[in-house]
Amino acid sequence: MGLISVGVTAGLLCLVLMVAALAVVVPFVTGSQSYSILTKSMEPTYPPGTLVVVRPVDPANLRVGSVVTFQVSSGDDTVITHRIIGVTVNSGGSRSFTTMGDNNAVADDTTVRPEQIRGEVWYALPWLGAVAALRAQGAFGALIPILGGLLLLIGAFYVITWIIERLRHPHPQSG
Repeated sequence: MGLISVGVTAGLLCLVLMVAALAVVVPFVTGSQSYSILTKSMEPTYPPGTLVVVRPVDPANLRVGSVVTFQVSSGDDTVITHRIIGVTVNSGGSRSFTTMGDNNAVADDTTVRPEQIRGEVWYALPWLGAVAALRAQGAFGALIPILGGLLLLIGAFYVITWIIERLRHPHPQSG
């Protein structure tokens, strides 16, 4: 195996590990959640198939322009990720948020209360949300982590094999 193919394999292995860390480890450690963007309402910022990582936020810190993920209604796990376009404070000091998708022509029908906010978008990983959406679909979804694990094992095998080969047969130093 040549040095270039080992470099490419090692690079891809590092890329996969980095993406896995950003998609799984960082959200877990920080108490964040990840969600897949399913519709075109947030294009071009977050097209369908984007995985957004949403970190908890104090609703008092949200401003116009913040992109938030919120629960559609109490008791319903359905969420929407849209941009805040208006903040209203009533006479009692309670806040509510007017939201709208970047690709929508009109604001959402109902305002969002602070208790509906799951968090603010922290960062996004393009295309990874499509994989997460497939994973949620029954038996086919179970294949994705298996294939990912196999790819990691193959990459690790090639890198380890190359290292062992270099240790057994070191190339003479050119001087």
